[in-house]
Amino acid sequence: MVRTPYSRAAGELELRWGAQVDARPLHAEGDGPDDDAVAAYVAKYVTKGASETGAGLDHRLSTDGDIGWAPVNEHIRALMRTCWRLGDLPEYASLRLRAWAHTLGYRGHILTKSRAYSTT
Repeated sequence: MVRTPYSRAAGELELRWGAQVDARPLHAEGDGPDDDAVAAYVAKYVTKGASETGAGLDHRLSTDGDIGWAPVNEHIRALMRTCWRLGDLPEYASLRLRAWAHTLGYRGHILTKSRAYSTT
């Protein structure tokens, strides 16, 4: 169990994991899963997460009222509303959540190519 820092938005939360936990440390050099195992793990959960939540919208929201008209399911709409609400709190100002509410608060790309790793 882990307790989160207090926030005006959510209070203090208690985070728990189920009985089946396979936690292994990652090391740049030495023991631990190899690069292929880490890449496979990340790919599995990125694609799982992307397929479950959808991509949000391809345009920014101007007001919280835009969320009600968005052609997305209720789960995605709830995530957008949460981003909009949290984006008004000073402790989250640096995240610019309102500007990125249309992408559920995520402002990057889930898949990328680099010299070290590449997608296939």
